[in-house]
Amino acid sequence: MDIIPIYIVYVGFAFFAFWWLPVRTASLLVFFGGWLLLPVGNYPPGNESHTFPYWITGLAVPSQMLINKAWIVPTTTILLASLFNRSAIREWRPSAFDMPILIWCVWPLIAGLAVSGTSPAPVVSSLYLLSSWGFTWLLGRIWFSDAAGQLDLLKGIALSGIACLPIAVIEGFNQPALYAFFYEPHPFRFDGVERYFGFRPIGFFEHGNQYGIWVVISAITSIWLAYTMRKERHGRKFQVIAITTLMVALASQSVGAIILGVLGLIFLAVWGRSFVLPVIGLAVGFLATTIILHISGIFPLEYIARQTEVGHMMISFMRDLGRGSFFWRISQDIQSLDLIHSSPIFGLGTWNWWQPIDTRPWGLAFLIMGQFGIVGSALAYLSLVNGAFFKMIRQRMTPAWSMNGVSVLMALIVFVAMSDALLNSFLYFPILIVAGALHRGNQN
Repeated sequence: MDIIPIYIVYVGFAFFAFWWLPVRTASLLVFFGGWLLLPVGNYPPGNESHTFPYWITGLAVPSQMLINKAWIVPTTTILLASLFNRSAIREWRPSAFDMPILIWCVWPLIAGLAVSGTSPAPVVSSLYLLSSWGFTWLLGRIWFSDAAGQLDLLKGIALSGIACLPIAVIEGFNQPALYAFFYEPHPFRFDGVERYFGFRPIGFFEHGNQYGIWVVISAITSIWLAYTMRKERHGRKFQVIAITTLMVALASQSVGAIILGVLGLIFLAVWGRSFVLPVIGLAVGFLATTIILHISGIFPLEYIARQTEVGHMMISFMRDLGRGSFFWRISQDIQSLDLIHSSPIFGLGTWNWWQPIDTRPWGLAFLIMGQFGIVGSALAYLSLVNGAFFKMIRQRMTPAWSMNGVSVLMALIVFVAMSDALLNSFLYFPILIVAGALHRGNQN
C-alpha cells in the first residue's frame, strides 16, 4: 500500500502539536505517537503468504525498506522542535560522549571506501543512520537531558505503555489484526503469536518481540514513578499507571522481555550495595568474553548445545518453558559466521549479505557486523552504553528508588533494551532518546 500520504498527514498533525503545545510535550507526543500508530514502512510485496518472512530485517539498519517510521518520526520531531525552539539548538554543546554515535552514523561512508557493490549506497546508509539513530539521540541530548526533561521523558515512556492497553485487549484474545485493519496484513502476524494463553499482540510495531520489550520497559518505568512520586499530589495516578502497565506487560507473554524486566527490578532493589558493581563487572566481562568467543567461532556453542548431555538438558528445559527459539536464534548467528569472517572489519556492505545461506542472524549485533563489520557493531552498541556505564559508576551510592536515582533508572533502561537487542533485530528505539538524555556534561 502507499504509506506516503499517511506520513504526510502525520507531519501535518505534528506541526499543529508543536504549534499548540510546549516543545517537550509536543516532542513526546509526536515521537511516541508516531511509533505507536504509524505503519512500519513500505514492506516489499509478496509477504502475505509467508508465515515467517525472515528476509525482512529490523529498521535499526538500512535495508530495502528505506521509507519507514524509524527515520521519519525522529526527523519530523527534531525538525519541528528546532523550528519552535531554536534557542535549545544554540545552547547545545557537543561533548566526547557524542563521538561514538557520530562515528557510527558516518561509518558506512568510511566502510564504503573499502567495500564495493554496497546496497544501500554508503551515502544513503549514512543518512539513514543519521536520521534514525542520530536524530533520536539528539532529541534526548538537547531537550531531555536536564532533570525536568528526564522526568518528562520517563513519564512519556510510562504513558506509551498505557497507550498499548487497547492493543493488548483487542489482540490478546484474537490473532493480531489491527495492522491489517488499518493498513495491510502484517508480515510477522504469525511469528510467535500463539502464547500460553491467547496471543501476543503486535499492534503497529515491527514485531511482537518489539512490542514485548516496549511494554516491559514501560512497566519498569511506571513502577519506579509510582514509588518515587507516591507522596506527590498525583501519586495515586502513577500507581494506577503502574498497575495497568504491569498488566499489559504480563499480558504480552513475551517471556524474554519479562525476564529482563524482573532482573531490572531486582537490580534497582539492590542498587547502592557494595557488591553490586563488582557483580555487574563480572557479568559484563563474562558476557563480553562469551560474545567475542561466539563471534570468533572458538567457542563451540552450538556443538555444546546439541551434542552434549548438558546441552540436551538445557534445550529440553527451554522447550518445556516454551522458549525453544532461544537456541534456534543462536544457531542462526552461528550459520552466518563464515560470511562475517570473510570481511570482519568493514562488513560485506549489503543489507542482505546473509542471502547465500538462505537465512539470517536474528540478533541486531550480527546483522550490523555482517553489513558494517565488527567496528560498526561495536560503535552502535558503544553509542548506547558508554554514558550509561559511567553514569552507574558515578551514582553507585545514590538510592535508585528516589528522584536522585533517575539516571540509574535511565541507565538500566539502556542496558535492558540493549540486552534484548542481542537476540532480536527489532530495536526498542526510545533507548536512543534515553541514552542521549543521560548526557549533559555527564554531570547529573
